[in-house]
Amino acid sequence: MLRSVLPEHVYEPVAGISIQLLWFLGAYVLVLATVPLLAGITTHRPAGRRRRRTYAFIAVVDAIRINVDGPSTLGY
Repeated sequence: MLRSVLPEHVYEPVAGISIQLLWFLGAYVLVLATVPLLAGITTHRPAGRRRRRTYAFIAVVDAIRINVDGPSTLGY
């Protein structure tokens, strides 16, 4: 939209800064979403279990993504 109204040397920095700010807001929202989960960790044992479950889930997703044709976006 800015491309049709403004010269290139004006809209490129504006577009770059806008993307950076949106990325920061997205990352900030994700961090805020994980705070309650992290606050619930009181010992090392539940954290270790969650970590192992997460690694197992990632391994299963990777195995499916590598060995089965089709769901290439599954890795995302």
